[in-house]
Amino acid sequence: MRRRTGSVRLLGRDPVLTTLAQLAHSARRGSAHCVIVRGRRGSGKTALLHEVAEHATRSGDLVLTPEAGADQSALWAISELLEPTGARIGGAAATLYPVLRRVHRTLARLTAAKAACLLLDDLRTDDEATLSWFDFTLRRSEGLPLFIVATTVSDSSESPLVNLAVHANCTVLDLPPLPLSATAAIMARDLEAGAEPWQAEVCHRLSAGNPGALVSLLDRLRERRGAVASPDGGVLDPELVTTSVISRLGALSDRTRAVATAVAVLGRTDPDLVGPLAGLAPSAVPGDLHALCRDHLHRHDQPEPLWESTRAAILSTVPTPELTALRTRAAMLLLDNGRPADEVAEQLLALDRADQPWMSQVLVGAAAAASARGDAATAVHCLTRALEGDPANLPARTTLAMRQTRTDPVAAMASLAEVFERSADPVLRARIAVAHALAARTCGQPLRGRGLLLCATTESPASSGGHHGDEDLRALLDAALLAVTLADPATATTAAARHAAGIRVPEGRTASRQCLLAMIADTTMRIGGDVAEAVQLARQAVAGDSVDDWSTPAAAEVLRCAGRFDEAEAALDRAVSRFTAEEDELGLCRLFQSRARGLVATGSLTEAESEARTAFAIAERNSWLSHEPGIAITLALVNSKLGRPLEAQALLDDVGRASVSGRTTEHHEFLHASAWAAIARNDWCAAIDALFECGRVMTGSGISNPVLVPWWVEAAIISALLVGRCEPADEALEAGRTMARRWHTPESAALVTMVEGVINSDIALLADASRSFSGLPTRQWQAFSELGLGRVHVMAGQNVAARSHLRKAISLMLSNGTSPCIDEARRLLHLAGGRMRVRPGAAHDVLSASERRVVDLAAAGATNREIANALYVSLRTVEIHLTKAYRKLGISGRSQLRAACTIEARSG
Repeated sequence: MRRRTGSVRLLGRDPVLTTLAQLAHSARRGSAHCVIVRGRRGSGKTALLHEVAEHATRSGDLVLTPEAGADQSALWAISELLEPTGARIGGAAATLYPVLRRVHRTLARLTAAKAACLLLDDLRTDDEATLSWFDFTLRRSEGLPLFIVATTVSDSSESPLVNLAVHANCTVLDLPPLPLSATAAIMARDLEAGAEPWQAEVCHRLSAGNPGALVSLLDRLRERRGAVASPDGGVLDPELVTTSVISRLGALSDRTRAVATAVAVLGRTDPDLVGPLAGLAPSAVPGDLHALCRDHLHRHDQPEPLWESTRAAILSTVPTPELTALRTRAAMLLLDNGRPADEVAEQLLALDRADQPWMSQVLVGAAAAASARGDAATAVHCLTRALEGDPANLPARTTLAMRQTRTDPVAAMASLAEVFERSADPVLRARIAVAHALAARTCGQPLRGRGLLLCATTESPASSGGHHGDEDLRALLDAALLAVTLADPATATTAAARHAAGIRVPEGRTASRQCLLAMIADTTMRIGGDVAEAVQLARQAVAGDSVDDWSTPAAAEVLRCAGRFDEAEAALDRAVSRFTAEEDELGLCRLFQSRARGLVATGSLTEAESEARTAFAIAERNSWLSHEPGIAITLALVNSKLGRPLEAQALLDDVGRASVSGRTTEHHEFLHASAWAAIARNDWCAAIDALFECGRVMTGSGISNPVLVPWWVEAAIISALLVGRCEPADEALEAGRTMARRWHTPESAALVTMVEGVINSDIALLADASRSFSGLPTRQWQAFSELGLGRVHVMAGQNVAARSHLRKAISLMLSNGTSPCIDEARRLLHLAGGRMRVRPGAAHDVLSASERRVVDLAAAGATNREIANALYVSLRTVEIHLTKAYRKLGISGRSQLRAACTIEARSG
């Protein structure tokens, strides 16, 4: 360990030393001078005197260093040093004057022989005799080679010592805190491992630039053999901070300490608030704030006036009863000053109990403010504390239960059931029932959510012919009932379809109507109903201003399954913008997952991974993964398609099939992701088994849509192309063909054509499927069509044609993420005597369908606004697609698009 060397405390004191050297030189030439050095304890005053003494000795001066006891006058020490008498010195003028004359004569005699340097350390400001001697000597010392340096601890500009500055030959020097550079230099020298810049910054703050405090801090660091802080400024050893802060507080006046405590309690420096809380007039506060700022206990002109660690250390010195009283007074001061409820609530939330009625009112108001800005966790906290003072407050208890659905759906279910029973208002009971149903759906217990809904439905005024508002409430009840019915595998789609058939949709464009339209559209899509009807319903559902995180994703799923990817993406983008503005993390989490699944369907796996990981990070941070298993399942699917089976399987293992067996959607999604994890590790038999199990679960739930989860396509292709088993492939094809007859879209028709072509090795069917997919957003399927074509040509010995199709298949697989079949495509390409070539326009293949549509219009000269209008998407969506396209095409801007597209056309 490195040892300290030299005068540590003098680093950073060059300006003061320079001034002292100049004054000493002048005094040495007969211009007597006195310097009063003021500084805080530990600021290095004594070390400064030692430096002055060494300099004077080297210059040949007579160095005088009288030492007075704690109860003795410095003048007595000077007198005894010069002419020992043993007599005490009084303060009366009659007895003091002879002493002053005698000391002065002695100094004059000594300085006649050589220059003298008189050094006085820790001069007391109440030492009237010595102050009188200073005044006497300064008036009579002209022409004497005398240099006097006295140090004192003084923080007041009104100190009697300052009055000596009226003499022309007296200078008052203040020792300022060390600069950061000096702190860093001391640490670099005294710590064995040196110091990083961030460590120096933290130590500089903890020591307030005080050399003595810094030396003590470094001693404690050496004892702990560790660092003081982390790069982000967080202190690893709170004891160091607390000790440092308490030490600095101890050196302050009682009044300044009271101000520091008030600032720590309030978290602000407004004198109108700090003054009354500290028991001072507001006009007295700025001076004390300046003292705190000088000691690094207060940050001037910063949103947060105290570092959190400093604030905690200050508050730790306040006894609990006193702190409780201070916080209560602070809350009342804030309230009386008309501050917002959430600012007042900050004080109340820090109390052990907020059980007074006025406190409950404030906390309810703060909860409303938190809800308005999307901070559900704070809203729940405020309402929970509000009920301490008013446990019978049914509106507060109801609001709390509603807010808990965003943070703790399990607790919310119990709370909502309780307030449902206590409430007599049928409208309120209906809204409670809806919230309870959605919480039950989130927890994977949809059956529990149906009970209150059915009860509220029979009580609804609309059931007996109410007005429009009652019909709107009934629409919300019906929407929630459809949602929980679809989520329950025991009832699922069949029961939902029967219920949807008897629903009357109210007129208007209300949020409840949009929710109902979305759920009817979702039900229609799942049973493989009329495509046009489902699309019309979904479009109406997303056409209004209202968005949420359950019906909006459902409507977007319908549009995606109908091939309206841009409309689905635009709907989700609007919802994301709204939830971002409201800072609703749960809503964002669900919407990011929905966007990820849509991107997977188009083969845009890079973007899908970004969305899925964002959703996962939010859910993990908030401990939502247990009741939002679809988020981990979606990320597992993306990882599998990107060829990461181990990461995918780990996610699926964490979820576990048992936890999703009671959930309609998550169950078949789990099996589908498991199948792809098997595909990624080339376990074709396990993949086929999982895909057929996925199909059986979907059929058991009444789901009959060929594109929602195209398990039958993947099962048929793997069976026919990779395993060579025709029977499973035929079975899968028949299942898909049956579903596609009902849900007939260009995509479902092309999928049937492709699978038939693969199974029957039919070139015409495969070519037709490839052409169809080239114009569809789900271009990933074109890769399988081209792989099938290449395989048929290889089998027929038509190697030239085979190589063309196989190269295109590999290129599409690389761009769309269907990588597990790449090995088979490369094997066939090798058999055909070929290898991959990179053609000039091949980069265009990496674009998603949405990106290609935007790029084509932009290359034709359309503006972003024109593109947005033509594709029915937002301007922001166009900008995002263009930015991604530029990166993928390797170009820097719009001017190069036409050339990129021209190269692609020529090489196609």
